[in-house]
Amino acid sequence: MRRYDDPVAQNAFAPHLEDGEVLETWAYGVDVPRLATLVPLLAMRMTTHSLVGLTTRSVIVLEVEGRDADVLEVAAYGLEDRHPARINIHRHKAYLAIESREAGVPNEARPFYALFHWRGTADNVARVRRIADALGAREGKPGNGR
Repeated sequence: MRRYDDPVAQNAFAPHLEDGEVLETWAYGVDVPRLATLVPLLAMRMTTHSLVGLTTRSVIVLEVEGRDADVLEVAAYGLEDRHPARINIHRHKAYLAIESREAGVPNEARPFYALFHWRGTADNVARVRRIADALGAREGKPGNGR
């Protein structure tokens, strides 16, 4: 599992912050498709790596690759929009699902789902819990059949 430190994460989020917006916390998560878990080499190729950041205005999801967290895709969820979200916390990991990436887009169109393991950063699970609380996430098994 990759590990990112604060300077790398700050650099990845910086171009995506609006004027006056401040990154309050961030967490590192992965999504490994079910099929990929059967074939380890396939899992390495199909795994999606995400940095999820809580700002003063929104939750920003960056799909990243490489040691420098090169950004492949960006999605933002405004805190005032209250996107439906669920979190499931275990001892050393948490799952977070956000049902839509933008207002008016149905869940099937663009869901976000990731596992946040304690190895991602020293306090990764606590960080994702803070992000989930800001989204108003409900406790329970995240959707998307996972």
